Amino acid sequence: MEKLRKLLLKEDPVETKQRLNNGININDMGLQYGPGMIPKIPRSNFFADSYVQVTKQHRYSYMPAHTHSFIEFNYQFSGSSQQQLNGHEYLLKAGQLLVMDKTLIQRYGYMDTNDLLVNILIDPQQLPTNFLHTIRPAKGFHRFMYNVLDSQASHDSYLIYDLNNNDDVKLIWQELMYYGLTNGRPFETRGRLMEAALSCLPEPIITSIHLRNSSSDPLNHVIDYIDKHYVDVTLAQVSDHFGYNKNYLGNKIKQNTGMSFGELLDRKRLLIAESLLLDTDWPVSKIAERLGYRNTSSLFRLFKNKLQITPTDFRNQHTGEMN
Repeated sequence: MEKLRKLLLKEDPVETKQRLNNGININDMGLQYGPGMIPKIPRSNFFADSYVQVTKQHRYSYMPAHTHSFIEFNYQFSGSSQQQLNGHEYLLKAGQLLVMDKTLIQRYGYMDTNDLLVNILIDPQQLPTNFLHTIRPAKGFHRFMYNVLDSQASHDSYLIYDLNNNDDVKLIWQELMYYGLTNGRPFETRGRLMEAALSCLPEPIITSIHLRNSSSDPLNHVIDYIDKHYVDVTLAQVSDHFGYNKNYLGNKIKQNTGMSFGELLDRKRLLIAESLLLDTDWPVSKIAERLGYRNTSSLFRLFKNKLQITPTDFRNQHTGEMN
């Protein structure tokens, strides 16, 4: 796509500084690097308008080791990039797409003029309620996202795709990039383009997913449903939706996950609540409402039972640690 190529070739101020300083990395995000330190790139204001954000990776330097507070895609538009993922070396080539979970340690080498790399970020906290259903045709990515949303799983997984054999799929991804980089309106279209691009992904050429449970778990579809509808779902509703006896399904969930239905639901709500407390300035009452609670006392009870702390104290303690 020529219009995207021209946009990516334009040199931005950070690239100019890096080029003139012989490839010295300009730490424009203010990350804390040092001996033995691997900083996490924060959510910052990436997702103020959409759960999807698109940025261009600065050229003429390298990127030190880091992790993310979101799911990141790297699309190599042209040239290549020498990627190091959890210590493993990969050469990402033009037309290939790298997908990374939050705690994966990534670094990559110097990128020159024609090494054009696009970053696509998605915020798991703001996913549409039908997201997992929409992306189900992309089986490899669906498994990856199932792992992303499992708070008990390892989150250093990654996938690599080669889109060079399907021009239509590549075009959808490039349209998403151009729309995002030009700050296209309405913002909701960015999310729809993201879902369209994801749903048509082929199977990855490299897969590294560290699952907590076997991928053959027969209750994956049930867990997916609970993850999507945690705000107001009940065991009776899930049983009716999938045609199970309520007691039977409750026993199977306990057998396969080690948790009762209620415990599974509490874990999901606790994960979302923790993220919202740390990454937003929402009052506790708004967070409780987002989780489907009728009043804040239910949220306080959840934190007291699971963490022996109030939501307010949790926020204050962890904010203090980050500062």
